[in-house]
Amino acid sequence: MVWQLGPILSIQILSQVINIFNNDNLEFLNLFDQHISKMKIIIHIFYILTLGIRKMEAEVVRVACDLFHGDPVESCGTVTTGGTESIVLACKAYRDYARDVKGIAEPIMVSNKFCFKS
Repeated sequence: MVWQLGPILSIQILSQVINIFNNDNLEFLNLFDQHISKMKIIIHIFYILTLGIRKMEAEVVRVACDLFHGDPVESCGTVTTGGTESIVLACKAYRDYARDVKGIAEPIMVSNKFCFKS
């Protein structure tokens, strides 16, 4: 995300980060080490939890593909966290489908004024 700020600002931010860690401020470095050691445990626990979640997501997607008679090799999917994300991903999927399969370079979305625009 830093690269979205522009190359000059990114270099400035990077140089500030490097200066922080090259500083001889032992109090800051000790505090940083304490927080990083706690984060290592949290990241490891999160990784273990996400293994089960990713497996469950894959199983849910496979069941849905089977229900709709999807090809076992070609069909795929994802589970979203909410309605807005689902709408955005559906629009992106249809846009990509229109571009790749139908050859529509600049798709236009048409809806009425009561449509929920995420």
